[in-house]
Amino acid sequence: MPTRRFHTDSRTRENFTEDGLTSLTGQPSHNWGRYVVKELVDNALEAVEGTENPAVTVRLRRVGRGRRSWIPRVEVEDNGPGIPAGTLEKIAGVGAFGGTKRHYALPTRGTQGNALMTIIGIQSLADGGGPLQIETRGTACALPVDESVVDAVPAVRVEKRGRSDTEGTAVTVEFGESGNRWAGADSIYRTLYGFSALNPHVRFKVVTVGPGGERRVTINSAPCGDSATRYEPKGSATTGRALWFSDRSFFERLKADLRAAPGLPVGQFVSEFDGLSSRKKRRAVLGKVDVDRSAPIGDVFGGQGGRFCGKAARDLLQAMKAETTPRAESGLPDTLGSVGPALKGGARRLLEHSEERPISGLVERLQGGGWDGDSWEDLALYYRGSGAKEAGGKRVPFVFEVAAIPFLEGSLLNGTQHRFGINQSVAYSAPNAAAEISHAGSAPDTSHRSIEAAFSGAAHPFAVVSNLTCPNLSFQDKGKQSFATGPFEGVISEVVGKALRKYERELRPALNEATRDDRPEPPELDGKAPKGFIKDAVFDLFAGVYNDATEGGRYSITMRQLFYKMRPAFQRYAKRAGYKWKCSATPTDRKELALNYDTFTGYVDEYERDVLGKRVVHRDERGFFVEPHSERRVELSTKKVRQYDPAAAVAEECGTLLYVEKKGFYEQIHVDFEITKRYDVGLICAEGYNTGAGRDLVEKIRRENPGVRLLLLTDLDVGGLGIATDANRPDALSAAESFEAERIGVTLEDVQRYGLSAESVGLNHSERTELQNRHKRGEISGDVFDFLSGGKRVEINAFSPTELKGYLEDKLQAAGVEKIRPGAEEVETPDVDGWEETRNGAIREAIGRYVQKQIGGDLIDRLVQECGDAAAIPPESERPTADAGAEEIRERILQRLEKRPPQAWTEINRDVVESVTEETTAAQSELKATVREAVLEYLSASDLVDVGSS
Repeated sequence: MPTRRFHTDSRTRENFTEDGLTSLTGQPSHNWGRYVVKELVDNALEAVEGTENPAVTVRLRRVGRGRRSWIPRVEVEDNGPGIPAGTLEKIAGVGAFGGTKRHYALPTRGTQGNALMTIIGIQSLADGGGPLQIETRGTACALPVDESVVDAVPAVRVEKRGRSDTEGTAVTVEFGESGNRWAGADSIYRTLYGFSALNPHVRFKVVTVGPGGERRVTINSAPCGDSATRYEPKGSATTGRALWFSDRSFFERLKADLRAAPGLPVGQFVSEFDGLSSRKKRRAVLGKVDVDRSAPIGDVFGGQGGRFCGKAARDLLQAMKAETTPRAESGLPDTLGSVGPALKGGARRLLEHSEERPISGLVERLQGGGWDGDSWEDLALYYRGSGAKEAGGKRVPFVFEVAAIPFLEGSLLNGTQHRFGINQSVAYSAPNAAAEISHAGSAPDTSHRSIEAAFSGAAHPFAVVSNLTCPNLSFQDKGKQSFATGPFEGVISEVVGKALRKYERELRPALNEATRDDRPEPPELDGKAPKGFIKDAVFDLFAGVYNDATEGGRYSITMRQLFYKMRPAFQRYAKRAGYKWKCSATPTDRKELALNYDTFTGYVDEYERDVLGKRVVHRDERGFFVEPHSERRVELSTKKVRQYDPAAAVAEECGTLLYVEKKGFYEQIHVDFEITKRYDVGLICAEGYNTGAGRDLVEKIRRENPGVRLLLLTDLDVGGLGIATDANRPDALSAAESFEAERIGVTLEDVQRYGLSAESVGLNHSERTELQNRHKRGEISGDVFDFLSGGKRVEINAFSPTELKGYLEDKLQAAGVEKIRPGAEEVETPDVDGWEETRNGAIREAIGRYVQKQIGGDLIDRLVQECGDAAAIPPESERPTADAGAEEIRERILQRLEKRPPQAWTEINRDVVESVTEETTAAQSELKATVREAVLEYLSASDLVDVGSS
């Protein structure tokens, strides 16, 4: 067979491929337009901070109309100081991260140092877009990419293309036809509205050139107030405080300076940290580590042969922390900076971008009803809080602030709208915080939910803007979305709770009173939707609903889940448009306008095919069972179940069966969140035990493992409760015997705790009879009976993917489901020879060719004695642990399980046994060779005859 050659590619290629850029940006390609706009606006806003009249202008070219419109061209311009020519050359060096903020632990927008690098790559993949264009400091430049190189390292050049009148910097990205796939106008506008709301101190303008060349200014706002402050290190400092660095982040900062300026004096390096710029502080720090202030950092930390001196660096950091005074939590808003009450102006911007009536009109109406507020400022809420936590070896200080304006229904806004920012930069999604947020007259809710969800629980919709200022937020992904919320949850809870309590006490009564007043109805047509309206609505709403439900495509979603998120959005959409009846309705046959599931799935198919060019929604498939670790799937058919042998996997790797009433949840439970692997759960995805194959599968597994449990996750409806109660009845799961089962949800308590949306359904005669009979037999409580008999139901699909994850984990833990941990008697141990047997076998091999003449007695014992240390068995402490017994193997398994919960203990057991067997075999082979050599040498010197040579 021909030998394949070993090929290599430069890692720099990642910057110029779709898969590589998806990884580097943390965003799928259909979000690249939003990503590019976000990063360019981040850079522009950072550039204008500190200027007298900060201004950012975004110019968009738009194709199409409505929410299906897209952006082929983006230009972002600022009035900052511009980009030095040398910096442009560094940006063109795409082989390394670069920037002036990456290692400085500052509360700035964007700190990863890869924004323009990835944008160059995205531009290079655009259909006919040409090179990235930058105008700065009076010069127009282009950054073309040359990929026609053998070494696979694309080259980026900086080409000057004449003069420019741009005051600061303007960057232009041409998506071309790729914008139809990458740059949906709706998501880009929502991002820009968020930036405008989070930065009320900046004059922010968006100019759109649409079809036919019309020109439209969507944002042209003067600064709202002057309460915003920014973090400014004191004295000569350019870096955050030493307390804000962990060992790792400090090492990265020091290494970066060792590469950039190895001759930098240690004293100057120390003085660059906030709180250590004074001569007295520097002297104290350097005295603790006994280093001369003028010594170059390259000599002190560079070590021998370019080896980094970690101990010296750690000692320096500890000395710097000891001399840095922690800032009081109450003073953090001044230390870190905050938007301040001006954030209320940002909330007003957010509201008025989509509100057809100005907020001043609502204020006048409330005042006419007796409200004693003076202006919209009194209607807007603003609260902030601060804190500092020790996490990951560093101090994490932060300020969280929120502004919110309640408004009446009937707005163009799609219910409560929230824009969340990190250091005044729009985040792709708001964090889920375990917050104890209570409304007046209701119990606290400690479940994980977003800030928007807390406000959505109020009686009126809100325009909400919140911002988290933190100098060293540790993101857990390259897309700068996910981070641990633990340090911030208490303050978020307190701040949001204050805002909602003020609303309940002072604003809600006035708003309720306003809804009772006679007011002109919104303009309507005849109330009959035009043909094609439902399809247009699904197409317009798809991107927003899908991104909200999946956190920007981070998680998969089933068709049913998406339908349950789309339905209320569609209802609001139809209400705003003034439509109530279907296009086929007549005066005598009024068919109400509603979104039908079958119709919805057809439009999603069409949207994926014609707009996205790929499938993004998970479809249901036939019922099946999947083993937690082997990835083996068994179709719920008579033939497949009959062929299935559960012996090995179920006996050792599966302690629980989880039946889910929906076939499409496999992707989330098994793949996305690995719940099956982390809890050793076998997953059955089906739609009711309506086939003999499903019943036979459960009974077959039970015969192999009598201790296995069956948990059922079903809808809160007549059918779902029937599945659960029938599972305990004789002959329900097999023709032979019953099987004890436990239903873990959805319950009426779950509906209240998680705020799940109930739907109205009609019960036929048989369903009502079944419900009554189950109530009489005591299978369901009175509360559940009242709920269901009132024509209500709640499906599992009401959970979003992340909500389902937390819900299932809570349920499994409450049910006592844990990872299987084997006993010593269950583990597999290595099958290797004993050490004495190994040694004696080596002696027998050595003397096999010799005939004894004069040596009497036990020959092996004599040779062991004569060969001394060479024939000695190593002491137990020096041997591999193969012969230490099952208990030690078990301990190794448990240690690995703690580090890798999704792994099966049997797989770990095999790995440990294989590893220990190899170690022991190698050690015993070495002993055998040593013993043979010693014995042969002794026999050769003795009065013996070598039969092989005689």
